[in-house]
Amino acid sequence: MIIRTYFIYAAGIVAGGYNFSAQADDPVKDTHSRSVTMGGYIQNAPKYSGSDEDKWTALPLIQANQGAFFFDSTRGAGYDLQFSDKLYFEHIIGYDLGRADHNSNWQDGSDKLKGMGGIKATATTSLTLGYQFAPWLATEFMTTIPLTDNQGVRYQFSAKGGLMQTKTDTIAFEGDLLLSGQRYTNIHYGVNAEQSINSGYHEYSVAGGIYGQSLSFDWLHQFTPHWSTDLNLGFTHLSDKVSDSPIVFRQDSSEVSFAVMYTY
Repeated sequence: MIIRTYFIYAAGIVAGGYNFSAQADDPVKDTHSRSVTMGGYIQNAPKYSGSDEDKWTALPLIQANQGAFFFDSTRGAGYDLQFSDKLYFEHIIGYDLGRADHNSNWQDGSDKLKGMGGIKATATTSLTLGYQFAPWLATEFMTTIPLTDNQGVRYQFSAKGGLMQTKTDTIAFEGDLLLSGQRYTNIHYGVNAEQSINSGYHEYSVAGGIYGQSLSFDWLHQFTPHWSTDLNLGFTHLSDKVSDSPIVFRQDSSEVSFAVMYTY
């Protein structure tokens, strides 16, 4: 699965509840706050993690929050809790669309994976613990666990924060260290005996641990109190043990997303 950075909330919340806006001096959430954002986005990204082919997709974008609870069409539904002025927690129930062994418009996949078989779609739960060192810098540790199919667990260490903020523009960054158990890496990057026979690729087994790093930059521009745009640039580097897989054709990849949003 490609690790994708989700869009900034048009309301000014960056990357999963982290806020470095001018109001961030008071980290306690307003439990009565409410907002709804609707729009759409286009994205150019690899057909699957390790693919040397890219594809364009266009999808609707819906985000809503009521106090600590939220829904995001790119992430799922969940809630966040502020334990102190520094420590916070987030829980999300989401859905992983899996991977096809052919070209697909709605999920990861490529004809180059013919004979590999698909990776089933599955519901997931993500648990994130974060610490905000300053209004412009936070670190997080996230664990993502599949709920409906045993595809292995993945982990993510992140540093994220703000590079610049004005009344109309917000620029943020996120750097991630990507880790997983052996089952996850073998399902997504390995080739077992049956897959080798069916696809023609040689067998390959991948150990768990660090499988990549990613870096992304996000620019939110507020035209009016309601209308905004969001531009996201992301870069991913796969580790050597993963890139040596016969189904990984590119070790370094990039992606770009652009969204138009209306908040009320």
